[in-house]
Amino acid sequence: MTEKKKHPEGVYPRSIRRKGRVVTVYDASYEAPRIDGRRRKVMRRGFAGEDEAIAWRDAQRVGVRSGGYVAPDRVTVGQYLDEWLPSIRASVRPSTFESYAMHARVHLKPRIGDVRLQALTVEGVSRLYGDLLDSGLSAASVRRIHSTLRRSLRDARRSGRVVRNPAEDARLPQVPTPDMNVWNASTVRRFLDSLSTSEDEQPHTLFGLMIATGMRRGEVLGLSWSELDFDHATLRVVRTLVSVNGKILASEPKTKRSRRTIGLDERTVALLRRHRVRQVERRVAWGKAWAETDLVFDDGRGGALHPDAVSKRFAKLVKEAGVPVIRLHDLRHTAATLMLSAGVAAKIASERLGHSTIAVTMDTYTAFVPSLDADAAARTADLIYGSG
Repeated sequence: MTEKKKHPEGVYPRSIRRKGRVVTVYDASYEAPRIDGRRRKVMRRGFAGEDEAIAWRDAQRVGVRSGGYVAPDRVTVGQYLDEWLPSIRASVRPSTFESYAMHARVHLKPRIGDVRLQALTVEGVSRLYGDLLDSGLSAASVRRIHSTLRRSLRDARRSGRVVRNPAEDARLPQVPTPDMNVWNASTVRRFLDSLSTSEDEQPHTLFGLMIATGMRRGEVLGLSWSELDFDHATLRVVRTLVSVNGKILASEPKTKRSRRTIGLDERTVALLRRHRVRQVERRVAWGKAWAETDLVFDDGRGGALHPDAVSKRFAKLVKEAGVPVIRLHDLRHTAATLMLSAGVAAKIASERLGHSTIAVTMDTYTAFVPSLDADAAARTADLIYGSG
């Protein structure tokens, strides 16, 4: 009597008819954990040989033991994003959530929404970024979309939905570093002088404040009168206004260090006092139609200024003033270089700018203030040889 061949545990031969003849194929299975803590049998059918079936079974068992296993499911990227967005809403800034939601709705779901979450690959994500570039998006925009996808897939991996995050290793487009252009003190005076003759005092005060303090656009636009202390000549940065998908949103400052108190000079305080008087006059003129926002800079009726509109207004005023063209954000860089050129200590400049560390300040601006190097050389020589 022929002894029946014993096959390895979890490997099952069966006969099928293929192209008119009977052949043997092998099925294999392993025990996998379920979300509820119980275990279930997972099977794959149709291996051509027993060795192939054994290798697959062993690889899956290793994954289960090492924690690299995830239960197979057919959830798509689009379905997962619809689950993920509500789950993170309370833990991110409103502006960040709006960006995530817009990226998912406009760019991710239309292109990869039907792909199974567990089938998304590094190559697939890299192709997505290439397609976005071909559609006319800038490299910077593609990188922002990448940040959204990477964050969502990171959370998917942490919750056991996927084994790896394919966005981590995807190829990203290179973003050229924008040229940093700054004005010197005489150019700043020319620009502000051109604004001082206008009947509308707000641009002079707004852009003058940015130059005097190095505040970001959103920080200035989010400034309220309640955060200004005229008696002590200080202001507090506690919020920022940003534009997301065309909408104005109030948000927390960019970083923990961005939440700060900034000292003001006498001229800037005087500008703000005059601006407040003019704003009160507008408020009285509008009566009940005035929007009670307490914002220092308003749209003419008390409401918030749109950040994009402010940038466009700045570009127009720069052209009219006949000064070298720079971006609105370059006013922040201008403020930083003027502070350092005036001998303000790097630590103080860093705190006024709201940088995370002094290193950020020095690495960013030292090259734009060559006098710092010459001053360092002179101070060192005085220490060695005396100043006589």
